[in-house]
Amino acid sequence: MKTNVSANWIMEGKGDFWSEESGNDKEKLILRTILKIPGLGEVMEKFVKLHQEDQNAVIEIINRIYYLSMSKFKK
Repeated sequence: MKTNVSANWIMEGKGDFWSEESGNDKEKLILRTILKIPGLGEVMEKFVKLHQEDQNAVIEIINRIYYLSMSKFKK
């Protein structure tokens, strides 16, 4: 889900949350829950300040780690 708000906003619960893509309340709840992890808000703020190319590289690394971990669970 692509959000148009900062991680700090979500953690503080201010304003109206909306997303660029259609999403449901469960997705928003999951996102808010994840962002309550201590320190993650600060990391997300740094992430959104990166150039788009750097953000894409980080996302690719995270996806690669995810797929590797999922393949280990399937064995």
